[in-house]
Amino acid sequence: MHASTRRSHLTPNRSPARWRHALYTFAALLTVAVMQLFMGSFTVALEPFGVKLGVFEPGVPRFVDAWYQAQWAVLSAILPCGALLASLRRPTERPLLIQFFALVVSLVALTFVVVPGPEDTANIGLELLIAAGIPLGLALSTYPAPRALLRRPWRAPVHLPTLVASAVMALALLPITLREAHLQATTRDYLAQHLTHASAVTLALLLTAGGLLSAFGTPGARVIRILVGLSLLYLGLCAFATVERAGSWGAPGGAAALLGGLVFLTLPAWSGRRVGSNAARDRHDEGH
Repeated sequence: MHASTRRSHLTPNRSPARWRHALYTFAALLTVAVMQLFMGSFTVALEPFGVKLGVFEPGVPRFVDAWYQAQWAVLSAILPCGALLASLRRPTERPLLIQFFALVVSLVALTFVVVPGPEDTANIGLELLIAAGIPLGLALSTYPAPRALLRRPWRAPVHLPTLVASAVMALALLPITLREAHLQATTRDYLAQHLTHASAVTLALLLTAGGLLSAFGTPGARVIRILVGLSLLYLGLCAFATVERAGSWGAPGGAAALLGGLVFLTLPAWSGRRVGSNAARDRHDEGH
């Protein structure tokens, strides 16, 4: 009798949690589909290798923006969708992944709203802001532990090797960032009209931010480290495939990106135990 009464008391408490997790899982998967529909997140990933899944724009040279499509694949697919899908496993314990997802989507949308462009791009910012607001709203409104999103990741101890790797990456991306910002401000060609140079600046900022966030021993940091590493590996391969295309990092930049990607992918093995200890510490602190 005591056991049955105990189960009856526990069942109502567990049911809402299961429903919240189920609702969040559905919303996250729907968000990935919405991003694919409105942003072409995954359809552009093969363009640097000469594979076009969509139709060519009339009057525009084929694959003229192949390198920048690689960057768009990172901005709209690898980083945000990767973080969101990874959060489906123990979402309440890793709010950092949702924080990073919100950072990526928000900064990409703001790029097209804030950066001034030619008249042809007057509506691009508003359209992208609406397109970004839908997945962002879905993910945040259904997250099972909304208060955890206010948690500050920098309270955790810093993992020095990851911090050093992030600083080196930021320094390597700085000349590229300055060049792309200059091109966006001074040119009015097809690439500037579509704010591809501004997107390159946003990519550099987000890769650096992802590296720095992954340097803290917060649950979910390992996933962000892996996403940054995969992004660098992908961009490195694309750089070799688009050596003669506008904006490409070229062979030297591609080799550096591949090396950097390998470094970030191996860093979790060095710091995995420390991240786990911090997760246990966070759970202990929350219990008190």
